[in-house]
Amino acid sequence: MNAYTRIPTWNMNTYTRIPTWNMNTYTRIPTWNMNAYTRIPTWNMNTYTRIPTWNMNIYTRIPTWNMNAYTRIPTWNMNTYREYEYLHKNTYMEYEYLHKNTYMEYECLHKNTYMEYEYLQEYLHGI
Repeated sequence: MNAYTRIPTWNMNTYTRIPTWNMNTYTRIPTWNMNAYTRIPTWNMNTYTRIPTWNMNIYTRIPTWNMNAYTRIPTWNMNTYREYEYLHKNTYMEYEYLHKNTYMEYECLHKNTYMEYEYLQEYLHGI
């Protein structure tokens, strides 16, 4: 009886402790994410006003990284045994996409660099 009162009590405490820990984690980590979402877009918005060219390239680069992460990480969580097959296929898709995107990004950077250079030259000569 002591064991039955002790061990279920220990389990009940564990069930109140571990979900509490999880709930705290769920309130902590989304809070961290929410702060990150308010911090990082703010950082981006401030960057937008400062260096729009750099930020526009960030938006083409980072969503690509996020999209690849979202296809990789849920795969790793949901089905590990199909991960190799999926990743093998996805590696080529990802390579093709990144390869294509690299040239688009290079073209965009190349074009923007000259536009920015011309603009700065005009501005400096205007002073």
